[in-house]
Order: sequence, then structure tokens, then C-alpha cells
Amino acid sequence: MVRRNRTKERARAGSSPAPGSAPDGPAGDAPAPRRGAPRRPPSGARWVTDVEGARVLAAHLLTPGRPWPVVAISVAAGHDAPYVDLDGLLEEVSGLAEVVVLPTGDASWAFSAVMPPSTQVYGGAARVYPVDHEWVGLPRRSKLRFAYSDADARRLHDHLTHDTLTAALSAGLLGTSHDPDAPLVEGTVRSILGPRAFVTLDDDSLASIAEELTVPGVSLARLLVVGQRVAGTLDRESRRLDVRGALLVPDGATSPGEDTHLGGYAVGQVVLADVTAVAPATVHLRLVPGLEVVVPRDDVTGNPADELTDLFTMGEVVLARVVSTAPWRLRLDDVDDDSDSDDAPVPAPSLLDGGPPWLVLPDLSRPAPPRSLPVLPPLRLPELPPEAGSVEGPPTEMLTEAPAEVLTDAEQGTAEPGPSAEGGLRRRTPLDLIANAPRRDAPAATPRGALRDMSLALEASRTRARTLEADLAAATAEVGLLRAAAQATAVELGGLRLRAAELDRDLAEALTRAENFRTRYRKADLSRQQLKKAEKAASHGGPAPDDGAVFLDPVEQFRFEVQLAWVRRVPAAEKATKPLAPYALGDRFLPSLATIEGVSRAKVVDVVVEVLTGDAEHIAGRELHPLRVNEGGSSPAVVREDGATCWRASLQSKRASARRLHYWKRGDRIELSRVVLHDDVEP
Repeated sequence: MVRRNRTKERARAGSSPAPGSAPDGPAGDAPAPRRGAPRRPPSGARWVTDVEGARVLAAHLLTPGRPWPVVAISVAAGHDAPYVDLDGLLEEVSGLAEVVVLPTGDASWAFSAVMPPSTQVYGGAARVYPVDHEWVGLPRRSKLRFAYSDADARRLHDHLTHDTLTAALSAGLLGTSHDPDAPLVEGTVRSILGPRAFVTLDDDSLASIAEELTVPGVSLARLLVVGQRVAGTLDRESRRLDVRGALLVPDGATSPGEDTHLGGYAVGQVVLADVTAVAPATVHLRLVPGLEVVVPRDDVTGNPADELTDLFTMGEVVLARVVSTAPWRLRLDDVDDDSDSDDAPVPAPSLLDGGPPWLVLPDLSRPAPPRSLPVLPPLRLPELPPEAGSVEGPPTEMLTEAPAEVLTDAEQGTAEPGPSAEGGLRRRTPLDLIANAPRRDAPAATPRGALRDMSLALEASRTRARTLEADLAAATAEVGLLRAAAQATAVELGGLRLRAAELDRDLAEALTRAENFRTRYRKADLSRQQLKKAEKAASHGGPAPDDGAVFLDPVEQFRFEVQLAWVRRVPAAEKATKPLAPYALGDRFLPSLATIEGVSRAKVVDVVVEVLTGDAEHIAGRELHPLRVNEGGSSPAVVREDGATCWRASLQSKRASARRLHYWKRGDRIELSRVVLHDDVEP
């Protein structure tokens, strides 16, 4: 069923505006607003179908000072309406951009001749031209959105709406800067459908949140959850809710603060970040929008031959360890992102109050859903008229010249040479008979002569009729051949389009596999680096924490291991601010360490260093908490007679009978108590 678009009926001859739009003039030129009156784009869609109007449109787009974006939509050849639903698009972008429709033909060719390379639009595609002119030199700033059939209408609508809202936001046509009197409202998120969230306000009215009006490049699924309370300014005309004022981090347009609401991130923690840029020697990681950290190659891999462009992809979520917060510094070469690792990452912050973590690690174990190929309808070909199709084909015999017997001796002598099939005499026509007809002043013809003249005229007419029939049959055969060629071209083009869709699918799958391979390579490289460090330490004769004893006294041996681990783990610049706190060994600590199984002595030593330096308080994987007198969450902590509180730190996680470290703390003094199993709650 052919989809009817009401807007196509608004213009038929020349460049004509839709009802209620701007008067004739440069396409996109609205009447100059009165002083003090709001400047708004014209309503409706403007059709540009003549060459002059197309040239004026191109000049308008290339002239600085345009106050609003322009949405240019082309109509594919052989169609009388664009693939996208104009009425639905106009509802989405009303008051934010001007919509121009450009049929493919002389007008679109004239438009393309004026526009810079790679900025044109034709053949059913569309694009949004922002207010700024960066797109003139960088066409990717104005993305060309392709469409091949009515099946692409929804996708094209979503792309154009996204591009228009983004361009309108940059032009200052949205938000409080556009309407300072917009009311502040609150509501509850009821549903999230792709780039739109629907909110029930406290007065029971409805509003929507557009993904483009939140954080650039962040999907709504990473900002909102159903049931979340939100607040913002409401555009009363479009019912769009602007929640940017409630964001807990900068939106990228504002310089981030020193901590950017990341006071919970501390040195030593493993955190989530996404890749915003990558070069051979550096990778840019974003902790939150507005806060990016540049990580050099030396903090990613120990192999100087590695190029980071082979290890990371844009938008990928990775794990990193916080090395410093003033200034921010991250490293990735000592983070084990294995799911069994004890280095549990700190959950990423929410960008809106009550929202989900804005970053999560992808589940690489779950295969990506297969991509289906789009349905590509065949090209529409012109139908032959019924009268033309009634002739099945050319006759087997085609006369190329009149029979010799119908020509008189005089006529044979006066016949003119012409381009006959044999290169001989041209065909006789009734005009030749008229030219040779006897004049009035000539003597009257005999009855036999008159009969012969009538016979000649009749035969000439029959010959002419047969010639015309032959010409028609030849033309019909030629049309049939052209139609067959067009059909073959359409089949070939359809196959090429299908092949292009297959290649797009294969490319997406290849990119997914490449990302998985990069992640696995980083894991393997990290293991290699850790093994290399261990081998280097062994080659230098440095005793590992679980090597044979170098002291006869077990207490001195353990203290030496703790001191050595502190030297290795704490950077030189932080040793002054992270000294080992005063500590003692309880009577049962070393015996419990000697008898416990399932955890290495080196692991216990490392956690003790974290406790003594205070890092354990900021590492989520340590699950640090006071030991309570019973399992009740509100029960008091276990306290000794001297006022010391018993604390419990995780040595392992996500394992059966995970091991725990118990220690007493009073002020800044620490006494190591025991190493126990998870279910052992004795101090």
C-alpha cells in the first residue's frame, strides 16, 4: 500500500511553501522578526523544486548568521514524497529548525553544484545543517542520513530528530537560555523507549525527556530507571523536560571541578572509565562526562612496540586503577579485570540523583544478537502503455521501399535517393502522388489512366501503413529491450544493496570480535607483565613475601615482609603521606596465618599494608566493616575492655568460605588478631 504524505500536496509548481510557512524568498529565510519579537523558524515544510530556488537555498545555508538549523530532505527519483513522515517530523522539530524538501532532479543537481563537496543531499537521503559552519570544512559535522525505501522511515525519523535537537541545543534554541520563564517541575519516570523517556509530572500531566538534552553521547539507559524521581524545566509547548540542571557532574560544556563529585574515588581503587580518544601512544579515559584523564602507553603496557590504537576502541568501557587524584592519574597495567579477581571495581557514579551507574562492564560471555538484513524492495519501473504492449513484436517481413511495379516510368526517373535500408530509393508517400498529380490545365486523363492513378494512391497508402506498423513494431521491440535492461539493472542494483547490507552486518560483527580480542590481549599482556616483574624480582635476589624465612624470629620475619610490601606497593611520591600505622601482632595472629589454607601469605601481607596505610577504607573489594555481636544489621560492634573495636576485612570475594582478616583498632593503633574463614565471627 502506497503511503500518502499530506505535505506532498502542498506544493506542485515551483518552490512553494507549506501553509503557514515563510513567504516566497530564500529557502530558509523567515521574515525578519520585529524588534523584541522571538525569532522562530517557519512552520511547515518548504518544497524547493526549481533551479533558482535550489541555488538560493544553497546560498542561504552557506551564509553566516543563520539563526536556526535547516533540515534538508530529498525525494528519491520516481517518488513524489520523501521516505520520512514529514508530519511526524514536523511535530518533533517544530520551533527548532526549518524543514526543506528537495526532489531529485534539476533542482537537486543545481543545489549540489553550489554546495561544497560531500555536503549535498539527493536521492532520498537527508541531513541537518547546523547553525555553525564547521560542517563546510568537516562534512561529518552534518551527517548524511541514508534511506532506500519506506521501510527506513522510522530510522530516518529518529536520526533527523536526534541531529535536529543536537543542533538546536548548540544554537541556544533549547533550555533556560531560550525560555528563562520555563517552570520548574518534578515527576516520575514511567517508561524509557530508546532515546526518549516519558515522565508523569506531579500534576498528572505528561512530559518527555530527550536523550539529546541530557549528556552528549550518553544513552538514557545510563541515566534513568523506571520509577526514578526527576526534576527540571518544562517547555510548555513541546512538553520536553530539561534535566541538565540536575546533573551531578558537568555536561561537558562546563569546566569540571577539582574532584567533579568523585570524592568517593581514592588512590588504589579500581574504577570504570570509557575511552573517548585513542592515539598510538596515549588513550583518553573519561571517569565522568567532563573529566578525562590522558593515560600514556607506559601506564598501559610494558611493551614499547604496542600501539594503543590496536588495544582500544572508542566508547569501550575499561578498568583502571587510581594512582593520584590531584591531579588525576590512572594506570591499567596492574589491573586484573578477570571476574575472579579480588580487585572489585568501585561502582561508577550516577549522573542523576537516584539513577543507575553511568558505566558498567560489558558482558563478553554473552554473544551479540545476530543482525538481520533489511528488506530492500525492488525498484519501481515504468509500465508500458496498453496500446504499445498490444504489438507482440516486429513482423517477419519489413518493406524498405515501394514495389517497382507501382512506379511509372516517369516516376522512376524522378524518384529521389534517400536513406532506405538498401541505400536505394526512398519510400513514396501520398505527397509524391499529389506532386505528380495532373494540373487542371492539363488534358483530361483517360478512364484507364484515372483508374491507374487511384490504384497507385491506394497502394501507396497501404505501403505507408505497413511501414508505420513496422516502425511501431521496431519501437515496441526497442522499448522491450530497454525495459529488460532496466529490469536487469534493477536486479543488479538490488543485489548490490543487499550485499552492502551484508557487508555492514559483517563489519559490525568484526568490530565486536576485534573489541573482544583487544580485551583478551590486554588481559594476556597484563599477566605477562606481572610474570615479568616477578621474574625480575627473583633475578635481583629480592625475597618474595612467601619465600623462605630470612629472620629466625617469626614476628621479625612478618614485619620485614610487611615493610618490603609497603616499599614495593606505595609510590615514592606518596610514601610520606602513607606511612605504615603503628601495629602489633596478637598472640593468635601468626598461628592462624600458618594454619589457614586457600589464601597465600603474600595476599595477607598486601591486605595488611592496605589496612596500615588506610587504603583499605577506600577499596570496595575489602568490604571493611566492624565485627558485630550478632548478625543483626543494627547490632553494636564488638569492643574490648580497653575500647578497641574489632574490624573485619575481606581477603577474598566471590568464593566459598572466603578468607577474612580480623584486627583491633583503637585510635591510630592497630593490633592484628586472626586470619579466619567467612563464617568464623570470633574476634
